[in-house]
Amino acid sequence: MSFALLLAATFLVSYAAISAEAKSYVLLSCIYAPIFPVAFAVPSTFAFDSIKGPQIQGLADYIYSLGIDTEATISAFEDGVSIVTERAYARTKAFQWFMTTVWALFLYGANQFNSFALNIAPKQISEIIADDISAFILYGIVSVPNIIVIIGYKKGNDAIFRRVQFAIQELKFRVANNQTNLVQPGVAAGTLHAVRL
Repeated sequence: MSFALLLAATFLVSYAAISAEAKSYVLLSCIYAPIFPVAFAVPSTFAFDSIKGPQIQGLADYIYSLGIDTEATISAFEDGVSIVTERAYARTKAFQWFMTTVWALFLYGANQFNSFALNIAPKQISEIIADDISAFILYGIVSVPNIIVIIGYKKGNDAIFRRVQFAIQELKFRVANNQTNLVQPGVAAGTLHAVRL
């Protein structure tokens, strides 16, 4: 959204009869305006992340069919899920740290190379900078797919474990209300609605 606003503002402001300072204010506001609704969004816009009541109902029914239907078994299952969740997120953090370390080493190496090259041939600074920019762009192009894969892996983990956690809450709700039979369709949606409140 920020990028679209920036493109529209660049196109419109370039033809507007306003001062250069006003143009810069308009462009900055188009960049920063979308940040506030995202940063200060209400929890219901991001906490449930497209989770639907029927999904929770189906997952809770499946877990229930495996014999996880008492407080003790639900608690043990929840402990097992938390261990797997922790391990999955630790792997994501390892990927993130790896990418950060590689970038830091790349920038450090580029900086050391520049210092060395400028000491040897200070008059060739434009060629050195051009080579650095090409290497930076190439490394950025190579890094972007890796970053997308890491983000996708994290989002996939979020989608799975959040649904499992809500299903566990649904099972706890059933046990707390002494419901030994499968609940009727729509109750899970009501439970999810109650959790949202």
